Amino acid sequence: MKNSEALKHPPAVVVRLPADIAKGWLANCFPYIIITVFTVLFYFPLVLPGMGNQPEGDFYRYFVPFRVYTSLQLHAGDIPFRTNALFGGYPIFQDPQFALLYPVNLLFALLVPDMGNETAIDAYMLANLVILSLAAVFFIRCAGISRLGAIAGACIISFNGFTPTHTDYIIMLQVQAMSLIAAGFMMLYGRGGAADYRLALAAGVALALGNLGGHPQTMVYYHYSIATGVVFLSIWRFRYQ
Repeated sequence: MKNSEALKHPPAVVVRLPADIAKGWLANCFPYIIITVFTVLFYFPLVLPGMGNQPEGDFYRYFVPFRVYTSLQLHAGDIPFRTNALFGGYPIFQDPQFALLYPVNLLFALLVPDMGNETAIDAYMLANLVILSLAAVFFIRCAGISRLGAIAGACIISFNGFTPTHTDYIIMLQVQAMSLIAAGFMMLYGRGGAADYRLALAAGVALALGNLGGHPQTMVYYHYSIATGVVFLSIWRFRYQ
C-alpha cells in the first residue's frame, strides 16, 4: 500500500536552473568582490605613479632586493641558493625571510624578469593585501557569519591600525593571510557534524604555505592560536553533538 501511494505521489524533484546556480554563486562571491574593491581603493595611494609611495624601511632595504635578486637569477636559468651581495656570502633557503617558495613570491619571480620595476613592486604589494582581505572574508564566513558581517570584519582586519602600518614588513601579512585560511578550514571542520579530514588536510596545507611566508615568529603565534581553537571546537563537538 505504501509503495503504491509513493508511486501515485512521487517526491518532488527540485531542478536548479543555470540562472539559479549563477545567482547563488554570485551571492557567495559578493563579499569577496566587495572586499577586493575596498582593498584596492583603500591602498590605492601606495600604487600611484612615482617611486617612494611604498613604505620606507625594511620593504625597500630588505625585501625588494630579495625579490629583485631571485627574479634575476631564475630568469638567468639559475636557482638562487645563495648570494654574495650580503656579508661574505648569504644562504637563501636557509633564511626563511627570503620566502622564495611562498606562492606569491615564487609566481612574481617566475613571471617578472625585473622585480625592481615600479609597476611590479606596486602589483606585488597590492596582490598580497588583496589576498589578506580575501582570506579574512573566508575565515569569517567559515565561522557562519553573514556576508555583510564578513565584509565588516574583513575591513577591520585589513584596514585597522596594524595592517596599513606594517606593509613594509609584507611577510608578516603573508603569514597572516595563510593562517586565516587555515583557521577557516579548521572552523569548518569543527562546525561540521561529521569529521571531514579533507578540511583538516586543507588547513595543514595552508599552514605549510604560511610557514613559507617568511616570518616564523608570527607563524608560531598562529599555530598556537589555531591549536587552541581546535581543542575548543573538539570539546564543544564532544559535549554537544
